[in-house]
Amino acid sequence: MTQLGAVASVVLGVVVAALYSTIHKIEEGHTGVYYRGGALLTTTSGPGFHLMLPFITSFRSVQTTLQTDEVKNVPCGTSGGVMIYFDRIEVVNFLVPTAVYDIVKNFTADYDKALIFNKVHHELNQFCSSHTLQEVYIGLFDGAFLAREKARADAEYYRAHRTAEANKLKLTPEYLQLMKFKAIAANSKIYFGRDIPHMFVDSGPGGATSGASSETDISENSLD
Repeated sequence: MTQLGAVASVVLGVVVAALYSTIHKIEEGHTGVYYRGGALLTTTSGPGFHLMLPFITSFRSVQTTLQTDEVKNVPCGTSGGVMIYFDRIEVVNFLVPTAVYDIVKNFTADYDKALIFNKVHHELNQFCSSHTLQEVYIGLFDGAFLAREKARADAEYYRAHRTAEANKLKLTPEYLQLMKFKAIAANSKIYFGRDIPHMFVDSGPGGATSGASSETDISENSLD
């Protein structure tokens, strides 16, 4: 009886382990890639719960939303033989979900090491080795400043352009007529003269004379 209990416990443990390794979850903003026996499978999965063969299949979750990678302590040797270090370089990037399989196949799930970290080191060394120390600082930082200012100017131009287009679509004859009626309705007084539909609008102190004249005319007509 004791042996049967031990066997049952073992079987139950295997079943629980199998279920645990079968069900897995992919977080929002990630894509799952799968390996079987070390080989990358063509199947990918989106966010949510998924099933896979237990024990022989594994998965990796690859982020596909905007992310910032930090490359720290990057050496840079100038053409004059001076070695300088950049404390931190930030690279903002994101991976398109449809390209996950090809990227992982060619660069593994840790693709950012080859495509970002190593690339930054290589490109920066290429730049520094062909420039002096002064050119590195002036060229690199002035270039970054100019790029940031250009991006800001482009954003302002785009915003102004979209606003102008929106105003052009909004300022139709019907809309202007509606604004005219709203402006008339917002005035404090409206006096009707003898020849309707002509009317005189009193929008302030300047309109008091016209209003008084019209009121006098209406009173005289009443007395008649």
